[in-house]
Amino acid sequence: MSENINSLSEYAHKLLIEHKDERIFPFKFQGKRFWLKQPEHTHGISRLLKPHPKQSFLGEIERLRCFSIKNAPIPKLILFNNNFFILEDGGKTIDNLLAANTNNPEFKKILLSDSIKALNNLHKANLIHGRPAIRDMTWDNHHVLFIDFEVCPKRQNLQSQKARDMAIFFHGLCRKKFISDDEIKYAITQYQNICDPQLWQVFIQLLTKYQFAYHILRPFKSILGTDLIAVYRLFDIFLTEKLL
Repeated sequence: MSENINSLSEYAHKLLIEHKDERIFPFKFQGKRFWLKQPEHTHGISRLLKPHPKQSFLGEIERLRCFSIKNAPIPKLILFNNNFFILEDGGKTIDNLLAANTNNPEFKKILLSDSIKALNNLHKANLIHGRPAIRDMTWDNHHVLFIDFEVCPKRQNLQSQKARDMAIFFHGLCRKKFISDDEIKYAITQYQNICDPQLWQVFIQLLTKYQFAYHILRPFKSILGTDLIAVYRLFDIFLTEKLL
């Protein structure tokens, strides 16, 4: 095993030279697919927006290690140092799979159902993602993994953190034109059926707290950008289904 790791480390350093300006990229090694990620190289205005890319990168490694210790459903962290880390490939993202299967509604339901079960199971283990969008979830034969965790869970207000995860997840679905309202309603029903009832109530209370946004956005829905139209769509569906 150590020989393989040493060989992989040597190969990774060669890849870093070839891909010096790429933040993340896939590669194959001994027949297996991996992802290599390195600190972002900021230029121009991005230096002002992201002034500490190395610190952010090291923080991501710490989060990966934190979740690995907790046996979270994440890609296996194979190798890391201060300059890069390597993860096993976990399959295609659910976002890409849904987009590629617009004419296969049954498979889309499977993907939505599996993603819901995965997030619900994550919360049952008292783990928080921080931004569980479908672009940050991979799927391989019903096996869902999470990538790009934003936070390590804090013991305080775990229910609120879980409810926020759920709101971000459903908002992410509402951003996608290739996911219909009926499919989002299906996802909501599936989630409600398996979610802890107390957590579901905390989630509904969170949405109710910000329901005023729906009425503010409604007159302007024809000119709203992607994120705001997704907020409007989210509340419209929950209100139509009489869940708020």
